[in-house]
Amino acid sequence: MFGKRLIACMLTGILLGAFAPGAGSESHSDPVTPVVKLDLTHPGYQNLMVAPQYDSEFNRPLAPGALHPVSPTKMNPLDYFCDGISYGDDLAYFWEVPGATYGDIYQNMRFTSVAGYNCTLYTAYVAVYPAAFMGTPDMEILVWDDDGFGFPGTLRATVTIPYTSLPTSLAYVTADLRPFGLVYSDGAEYHIGVNCPNSGAGNVLAILSDNGASATGRHSFYLPGDYPAGWYVWTADYAYTMAVDYCAADIPYSWCYRLEYNCSPYYLWPLPDAYGNDYFSMRFSPYTPETLMTVGLAFFDYGDQSGDVDIFVWGDDAGFPDLTNVLYQTTVAFADIVYYPDYLVVDLSAETIILREEYHVGWSPNDITGGLAYGISDDGACGALRSSVYHAGGWETLYDNSGVDVNFLMYSYGCEDEFAECRHVNNACNLAVYTSLPSAVPDGSGNNVLAIYEGFEPYSWEPGCRLDSVFLALYDRGIPTMYTSNSEVRVYASDGLTWNGLPGAPGTLLGQVTLTPADYVFYPAMTPVDVLSQDIRFEDKIWVGIHSLAPDPEHGIAILADDGTCGGPGSALWWDDNSTSFSARNRYLEAAICCKPGLPPNCPGGDDWPTCGHDFRRSGHSWDPTGDARCKQDILWWTNEAAGMNSNRPVISDGKLIVAFNTKLVAYDINTAAVLWTVSGMPTIGSAFRNTPTVADGYVYFGGGNIPAFNKADVNTGTLMWSRTITTTPLTGNSQYTTSVILTAGSQDGIFFQTEDGKLQGLDIATGADLPGYPIQLNGVGTETISSNGVDVLYVGTDGTLGAGGCGSLYAIDVATGAILWQLDEADLAGHDIDKDTLGTVTKEVFRGPIAVDDDGSLYVLSSFASEVSPGSPPSGARYCIDPTGDIIWAVGGTWQGTTSSTNGYTAPIIDDNLIYVQSLRYWTSESPFVALRKSTGAVMWKHDGFYTSTSYIEGALSCEIDFPNRLYVGNNNANFMAVNADNGVTEFGYQYYVGSGKSYRSTGIAIDPTHVVFTNRNGDVYVMSEQV
Repeated sequence: MFGKRLIACMLTGILLGAFAPGAGSESHSDPVTPVVKLDLTHPGYQNLMVAPQYDSEFNRPLAPGALHPVSPTKMNPLDYFCDGISYGDDLAYFWEVPGATYGDIYQNMRFTSVAGYNCTLYTAYVAVYPAAFMGTPDMEILVWDDDGFGFPGTLRATVTIPYTSLPTSLAYVTADLRPFGLVYSDGAEYHIGVNCPNSGAGNVLAILSDNGASATGRHSFYLPGDYPAGWYVWTADYAYTMAVDYCAADIPYSWCYRLEYNCSPYYLWPLPDAYGNDYFSMRFSPYTPETLMTVGLAFFDYGDQSGDVDIFVWGDDAGFPDLTNVLYQTTVAFADIVYYPDYLVVDLSAETIILREEYHVGWSPNDITGGLAYGISDDGACGALRSSVYHAGGWETLYDNSGVDVNFLMYSYGCEDEFAECRHVNNACNLAVYTSLPSAVPDGSGNNVLAIYEGFEPYSWEPGCRLDSVFLALYDRGIPTMYTSNSEVRVYASDGLTWNGLPGAPGTLLGQVTLTPADYVFYPAMTPVDVLSQDIRFEDKIWVGIHSLAPDPEHGIAILADDGTCGGPGSALWWDDNSTSFSARNRYLEAAICCKPGLPPNCPGGDDWPTCGHDFRRSGHSWDPTGDARCKQDILWWTNEAAGMNSNRPVISDGKLIVAFNTKLVAYDINTAAVLWTVSGMPTIGSAFRNTPTVADGYVYFGGGNIPAFNKADVNTGTLMWSRTITTTPLTGNSQYTTSVILTAGSQDGIFFQTEDGKLQGLDIATGADLPGYPIQLNGVGTETISSNGVDVLYVGTDGTLGAGGCGSLYAIDVATGAILWQLDEADLAGHDIDKDTLGTVTKEVFRGPIAVDDDGSLYVLSSFASEVSPGSPPSGARYCIDPTGDIIWAVGGTWQGTTSSTNGYTAPIIDDNLIYVQSLRYWTSESPFVALRKSTGAVMWKHDGFYTSTSYIEGALSCEIDFPNRLYVGNNNANFMAVNADNGVTEFGYQYYVGSGKSYRSTGIAIDPTHVVFTNRNGDVYVMSEQV
């Protein structure tokens, strides 16, 4: 998802401390060689043709008396709409329009749009000096495109301001540009200018400028009179006092863009020339894989040009055009050539030229028609050795050829390929053996291996990847007859996932490419196979391999393999009886895979953590970034409460940290650790108070522990607003592990939670009274499971302990009426299949942890069960994705998700854009204690092995990062707290807090707000982290 930065905490300071010279020490300069861009002694440089537009006659000195000092009067400030730009220094002079000496008009300034953005012009500003007006001048404010030479080109907009609307003192005159829809993108330039349209009647405007010291090089004016008509600049570099407001919008990530490298036009380059040069070209470097849409080349109308022109696109060969790899070639007839400032544009959109490496665009006079043409370059001020020339049978840089490192005025326009993030993937590591195909050693039944396949998963979490190329490590056994037969590189889809998540064997053929003996090369070189023509697109695992068509091993091939200790998927072997088996060895087969890029991160921040799992969908995902946490995050304060806690997740709201301990609810100032208030004692709170409170609209809601109570208090003071207790309309069951959801039920806002007697409660948040249709009796207890779609549906799970069969259920409930929309019971669930309970009568699933609901309404939920089919095996469970209608999209297995058939860990899935994260109860699972699953399939995408010890009962928390991968904060039962890279599962940093004898340090929850990360444990410790620079 991200272009990663190398992060090195305090490295700069360490290096300075180690190597900074002390007093009297000798410092050494860096032995670097500057880049030379101009060789004045080169014979080719002596004969370069300078473009006539830049002849010095275009610069005119000011006539005596043309400068008029400005009276020191305060100006009104600019009124920026979104953002604004202006050039120049303090006010110094005013200028008559038209000028009294030269009759100059259209005084203007050149503006540059913001690189990387689409900039819509809103308002133009021109500073006027009414004290110097003559007559009753009207005023025109104009907008032009740039002509390519830094002067106005095509007129895009004119706004006329009548004299009666002009100010009478020093001020800006504004022009509303919004009706014209003027958008300039990614550094494109434009001009804002001014004119007096009724100057023929003796009317004169006066505009302002700085003193010419700013050196912006942006002003110009137009002379229509005795001088040759055209655009001019003054010899001093004045900046007229003009400005423009614009609104800038990001260019979308999947975008089309123009590549060009030249500065302003300066030199002309004829072909043919006196030196025998044949082609001129420019090297282009694509940002991402791109489809080449057009190329543009600038030719100059010198008057004597003739003949057709050939245009080329070449591949790259060590920085120069590869004449053996012509990607495109066309001839442009002489009559169709256009001249600068227009570009000759060649449309390549129908050619489907997809470019991943550097390429070259070039031209030459046509060999048949002959003739003469003039290319254009800049002056070499921004050269980077991109230009080249074909001379005397070989390519050389323009600098080597002519003594100046120029860029030709050429551009390419490409659109980012749909599959823009590319990487090479292989599974092998320690190469140790080879496998012959067909196999030289058949199995016991006489069958031989004909083909070997490696499995590859999409590495991007976005849906959709494409296989572009395959590279094979073929081994030369020294047998002359080998590699004399064809082979086929074949690609298969996986045949799917079973209930237990095991990968399927190669299934449907997606594409194939034939290799002939001429294609084979031997390791250490890799045999390349271009499969782009097969258009192999995939979202799940594929198998890529080579199938030998040789009649026997002596005419076949051999592919290298590792020693079988590298892990990974291993290889699938295809036998001549059409059967498949698996091998622990990975064959050295590399796949070039390109995937759709992820969306740019959207982390608005300013987000509290007011309830269990962050929100009423229990996403576990904050919108707050934690920044460079590895380098800057540290403990701000910590405290211990002797009462301890169990499953009491902390919540944060408006600078208050609220923590439920086993016998009390405490509110802290999150910045200072000051205790703001405490609620404790009967009849409000009993013991075993395992609640996670909910904060909303200035109030905090919480249960009563081992008594049938529920309460509402003022979040600022802790004062009770209402309380359902054993003395005042008690609930029917205790609220020991209660978490809650607030939704609107009909015309009333309600708070919903479960109690230990299997009831789903719904209370009016204003009064605490039961809502109509509530409470609802369920078939078991599941007090932490409650979740919602955030609007009108509640989701709850149970452990089945109050039902006849002892199997838990999942419910969807209409919040307004309490009606059950759907219910998944034992027969609907996947536990029997995962546990291989073929009779469907033994395995009993239970649900205890929070249900996570995605933005699209999909539910992600974990169950657990003790395997009663295989006594003694680890307790396991199912991981589900369920659509909003109750249909199971997928279900896969996970070990150690629970402990027995009636108790499991209380962890919830955490939802990211394309992954969910699952924390297992035990560290010694076959998967690792923390895994990432693909949301679309449930396939394991990475495993985190950072805990190594003990249990993990409660889920962590996910941050939303802009400059880094999203970060998972997780904890376990062995006093470990870790921050994990959510892209790959690698631990970024971690803590182990104090471990005392007889203490329990089980993590009980994590919460994130805009400037803090909070984690707690069963010992009653509360840690608050923040940026500590």
